[in-house]
Amino acid sequence: MALASQQQVPEQRGSTDEQAQFDPQEEAEETGEEEGEEEGEEEETDSALGLDDTGSSTTSLASSMRRYRHENGRTYHSFRNGVYPMPNDERERARLADEYPEAQVIGIDLSPIQPDFVPPNLKFIVDDAEAEWVFHEKFELIHARMMIGSFRDWPQFFTRAYEQLQPGGYIELQDVNGLACDDNTFTPDCPLAEWWALVTQAFGKTRRHMDAASQHKERLEKAGFVNVKVHDFKWPIGVWPRDTRMKIIGGWSKKNTLDSLEALAIAPLTRTLKWPLEEVRMLLQLAEADIENKSIHAYWNMCVVYGQKPV
Repeated sequence: MALASQQQVPEQRGSTDEQAQFDPQEEAEETGEEEGEEEGEEEETDSALGLDDTGSSTTSLASSMRRYRHENGRTYHSFRNGVYPMPNDERERARLADEYPEAQVIGIDLSPIQPDFVPPNLKFIVDDAEAEWVFHEKFELIHARMMIGSFRDWPQFFTRAYEQLQPGGYIELQDVNGLACDDNTFTPDCPLAEWWALVTQAFGKTRRHMDAASQHKERLEKAGFVNVKVHDFKWPIGVWPRDTRMKIIGGWSKKNTLDSLEALAIAPLTRTLKWPLEEVRMLLQLAEADIENKSIHAYWNMCVVYGQKPV
């Protein structure tokens, strides 16, 4: 989650290693097919822990925070152990926060996994956004991306966000809202569909629902936000669309989905649904084969919702 307020700082640009390693446009250009469619139990703490030594109200980072939980070949956060079932290892790290050098940005995470070199307008703190918020300043923008499965109490989150925004400030959320297909090439008995159904079931049992995006608009309005808008997008999984732009989006979406298969499934299915690890890995292999299958035209429903605090 990110919080932003206006502040003039030196402009700085950068790129990530991930961008250099993977080019979805190259994959799309290598694909000559014209198939497809046009579209495609928790610990308590009192305050946040800062990752820098700025003399702010946040406390210094405890060394115990870096003693991660190791499980099934992945690492998980130790702060509020078990709250969030996604891993925090290198495969999960990819950040670029220097697109708006005029803004002061605060990034919040449960794990101290942030890079050493960041733009001068960016600060990270280790904290749980479900706990009491400790910020003294008001923000112009609160941005949350891919946070489904993270919160048990979304109404509480929206209320706190409302209170923390300046009048006229915005909140924006970007989340997936399930898998879909328009031509019946992706059916409920596909391993990829089974993977998503099981992940959704496991997260739901911990009251961290994967369909939360469908309720964002209603909950924002109930919290007092106005001018609430919803924009839905299709993210094809793979380079099967004919349209060049959608093909490129599909290349990124495919990579992101492949990278997320294990991360989303290992802990929820083994901890919550009590699946044997080997059975989970077998399901992941079958789901990966679905993703690589260009005759399956699955896509993510991507939901972007934003609202404004009244002036």
